[in-house]
Amino acid sequence: MKVIIPIQQFLVSSFPEIYYEFSGSAALEGDTLIVDYTVLVIQDGLIFDENNCIATMVQN
Repeated sequence: MKVIIPIQQFLVSSFPEIYYEFSGSAALEGDTLIVDYTVLVIQDGLIFDENNCIATMVQN
């Protein structure tokens, strides 16, 4: 099973204009869910910072 996390923007500041943008995907493999996502910090239309993240969740 695969899940897509569509691009989502959240306004953090109006001046200067700063958004956090999230996107990624997730896959279920047996009892393990792996979420792979990116968080961008966008300031005045330009990518200011990029963070690639992976979260692993295992069912007990």
